Amino acid sequence: MGAPKKPVLDYSYTGFQAEQQEGPFPGTNLDADLAELKRGVDDTIDALADVRRSDGALPNGKVTPDSLSNTVLALLRGDGPTGPTGPTGPAGATGPTGVGATGATGPTGATSTVPGPTGPTGPVGATGPTGPVGATGVSGPTGATGPTGVGATGATGVTGPTGATGPGREVLTANRTYYVRTDGNEANTGLADTSAAAFLTVQKAAIVAQGLDANGFTITIQVGDGTYTAGATFRGPVPGSTADPAVTIRGNSGTPGNVVINAASGYCFIAQWGARIRVQDMELRNSAAGACLYARGGTICFANIRFGASTGGHIEANINGEIYNSGNYSIVGGAVSHLHAPASGNIAITSATVTLTGTPAFSAYFAGAAAGVISIASVTYSGSATGTRYLSHKGALIDTGTGNASFLPGNAAGSVATNGQYL
Repeated sequence: MGAPKKPVLDYSYTGFQAEQQEGPFPGTNLDADLAELKRGVDDTIDALADVRRSDGALPNGKVTPDSLSNTVLALLRGDGPTGPTGPTGPAGATGPTGVGATGATGPTGATSTVPGPTGPTGPVGATGPTGPVGATGVSGPTGATGPTGVGATGATGVTGPTGATGPGREVLTANRTYYVRTDGNEANTGLADTSAAAFLTVQKAAIVAQGLDANGFTITIQVGDGTYTAGATFRGPVPGSTADPAVTIRGNSGTPGNVVINAASGYCFIAQWGARIRVQDMELRNSAAGACLYARGGTICFANIRFGASTGGHIEANINGEIYNSGNYSIVGGAVSHLHAPASGNIAITSATVTLTGTPAFSAYFAGAAAGVISIASVTYSGSATGTRYLSHKGALIDTGTGNASFLPGNAAGSVATNGQYL
């Protein structure tokens, strides 16, 4: 058969992950790429079977006399050099009257003891198509006359090169920090806080971080001062991570308002499918329906965040998602809701002072739960807001630890419906 064709894979799953976020998984493209890889492997195995047996040796009939050069054929026939001829014996004496007798035959010349030259080295075995050892060359025969002219054993064929190892995860040997700047570039390494090294987007840093094996070390994404139109989506846990959360995204701890994520898609940070992240030291806004922090089957921890004006919500935990704080934070802009826990989502705000600036308005409610849980404990709200304080329905629970209907910010009474609870 002809030479096997190399597989061609032209679909970018990394690109899909960066751009589609919530889109369906590209199963059709994955099946096509797997089929292309299988075809390439099958062609290679078939081609290998043409030139070697299952025990690794060349099959009979692959090397014939017609394929050998005259030099090699002469070596195989044993055309070694003839030893030198001995000296001629003296002539016999002439008889007195008769015909002189024939002189005695001279002694046979001694056989040369000089060894015949060593036969040339056998040809190098052909390189195996996928790395098998070449067949051992045939031993050269003994020279015809020379007593020691044994041909040298042919050299062992050269081992074919080992196939390249496929790409794998980088295993960390120390803590790792990636840098993001407004003057960075996606083609950079992300490993230094300079325009020539930093990434341009948080999403690029997220993709690279999720491709690592943490090996017990921490992973940090440091976002430089400036305004960014997108945050990042994290899907699945980071292998080898013992930190909780596995990845920390941080901005400016002294002036969090200097680092602004104003998400055009509506979502600043998303944690899905077991991803666990920490977001801190920045201001989060959005200009489309969505949530600044959104956990769906994942976990988000946050601290020192300024929640700004949002077309959607500030914090939403949905379908077994979890969001909790680890320190104080502030609210500097209104939204549809501040806390929203539908469909078994869980939000916990504890041991914090929450500062409201400028009387932000909440068009739906400050806190709402539908079949989810919102727990608020040891929290002090400083400042005021407008809008409904809370809505707990569809078996949901909002637990403030006070039972005080006026505890949450707002200027309209909250309500409970369809088996909801407010404590």
